[in-house]
Amino acid sequence: MITVSADPQTQRRVAVSIDAELRREARIALTAGVQEGRRWIIERVHQRYNLPRGYIAALFSVSPAKATADGLEARIVARRRNVQLRRFGARQAWMRGKNGGRKRGGVSVEVVRGQRRTIHSAFLAPQRAGKIDGAGGLAVFRRENFSRGGARYPIEALYGVSPVAVFANSLDDVGEISIETTRARLTLRLNGGAP
Repeated sequence: MITVSADPQTQRRVAVSIDAELRREARIALTAGVQEGRRWIIERVHQRYNLPRGYIAALFSVSPAKATADGLEARIVARRRNVQLRRFGARQAWMRGKNGGRKRGGVSVEVVRGQRRTIHSAFLAPQRAGKIDGAGGLAVFRRENFSRGGARYPIEALYGVSPVAVFANSLDDVGEISIETTRARLTLRLNGGAP
C-alpha cells in the first residue's frame, strides 16, 4: 500500500490551481456558447431580412466571459440602430407619364426577403454631402404632407425594421443555444478534447 500525504498548505495550492483551471475552462466554454448564439441570431436576421451578413454582424458583438459576484457572465451586445430603408435594396420605381413617357413613381424596397414593395410617395435623394452609412449618401425620403401640389417641405427620412427587434423577440432561443453550446464545449474541454 502506498500512501501519499501533503501538508495543508500544499493541498490548498493544489485546490486553488484546480479551481483556477476549472474557471478558465468554464470562461472559454461560456464565451464560445455566446458566440454561437450571436452566429445564430445573425443567420436568423439574414434569412428573414434583405440585409448583408456583414452589416448585421456589425450590429451584434460579444463581450467575453468574465467573473462577477454571481459567477461567470458573457453577453451579446446589440447596438440599437435604425436601418435606413436604402439598405433594403431601394430602387427608383417608374410609371407611365401623360404623354406615354416615364415618370418617377416612388421607391421600391425589399425589407423582407422575396417581398418587394413600392412606396409611391417616396423618393431617393442625397441625405448629406458625402458617403453616409455606406449607402452612397442616398436615403429614402417622403414628404410629410404628400398631396398633389403640396409643399416641398417638410420631408422625413424613412427607416426599416431594426435587427435588434428580431434579437429581442428571440432571446429564449438564443439563450438555449448558448447554454447547450456552453455545456457541450465545457464537457469536451474537461474530458481533454480540443475546443
